[in-house]
Amino acid sequence: MITKLEATNKALSALGGLHLFRGTIRHLDLRGRLAELVPAYKLSTKADGFDKFQALCLGLVAEADCLDDMDRSSPARHRSAC
Repeated sequence: MITKLEATNKALSALGGLHLFRGTIRHLDLRGRLAELVPAYKLSTKADGFDKFQALCLGLVAEADCLDDMDRSSPARHRSAC
């Protein structure tokens, strides 16, 4: 994998780095590798167990200090940042 860096005049936010971590999660196929470990829900929800796990990981990368911080932020917030 080759990474090419280019100059930009766009304003970048601190959450812009989440794209790198989200790509790493995809590249490592953590969804497939953790499928047996992530709990399945009896009722269907918009976000499955892995989506919630990924949101937790990205939240901690985005400087959430604890699980209480994650309760106040939604997984959609982290998706929109990427």
